[in-house]
This record gives sequence, C-alpha cells and structure tokens, in this order.
Amino acid sequence: MAIAGASYGDAPNYILGTYTRLTPTCGWGGPGGADRNVRDCSGVYEDKLEVAPSFALDRSSTDSVQVLFGLHFDLGQNYFCVFHGQGTWANGRVLLNQPDKPLNPDKANSACQLTLSFSNGMVRLSDPGQKCVPSICIGPAKLDGISYKKENNQAK
Repeated sequence: MAIAGASYGDAPNYILGTYTRLTPTCGWGGPGGADRNVRDCSGVYEDKLEVAPSFALDRSSTDSVQVLFGLHFDLGQNYFCVFHGQGTWANGRVLLNQPDKPLNPDKANSACQLTLSFSNGMVRLSDPGQKCVPSICIGPAKLDGISYKKENNQAK
C-alpha cells in the first residue's frame, strides 16, 4: 500500500514491528581461534531493527516513531553500529533525528540525514555521504543501502 502525495501524517501501522537481517561477519571463532593466522569470515549475525510508536508527551503528533537498530559487521574487531532515537513519518519514509545516545558524540555531524524507506516488508537505510556513520558506528562501516526484512512478514 503506497502513501502517495502524503507529506506529514500518522505513521502507518504496517511500518511498525521488528525487522531482521543476517549479516556476514568475521571473527576468530571457536577453540583455538586466536592461534589461527586467518580470520573466519563465514559467520552470520542476526541484526534487528525495531520501529515502534513514540509515546511523546505531545499526543497530537502521531507521525513520530521510536527506532532502534544494530548492525554487526566484524565480530573479531568488535565493529558495529547502533542507533536509538526518534523519527518522523514524512513523504512515505521515516526521517530519523540525531540518535539519543551516539556511540561517538564528539563525531556527531549536524548534516546527518539518516532515513528509513519501506517496501514489500523490507526497510532500507539511507545515509547520503555516510555522514551518520562516525557518530553511531565503531569501526569502518557503510549504512547506506543496508536493508532488513520484517519478521512475520505482512508486507503492504
């Protein structure tokens, strides 16, 4: 179900829920892993992204949602990204605010424009210019284009 022509308004219920992705990761894995000279990159980690109604004090704003996601991409180096914060439903996507508690607050960029787009039971992250990565990731990462699939997919 597409929301064409809408700018701001109630966040549709179909975007709410938990989304997952199986992320290939590297690590030293298993007994004796630290003694290996090559890391094992065959591991997979289940990452989650959750979209929930926001319980803001201002009940007149129903276009706000709470968003939490994690992305692990190198367990051996402990590289990951985490976002927890609010976003606003506008023009068929969620525009995320700055994170509530960035991992690297000193690297926050006011030009960060992280968004979530929804289609066929999937949610896709957009981070133009990778401006959000420095504040919410540990290690080199790329968030732009990362997608998660809705659990118990009831795609609209």
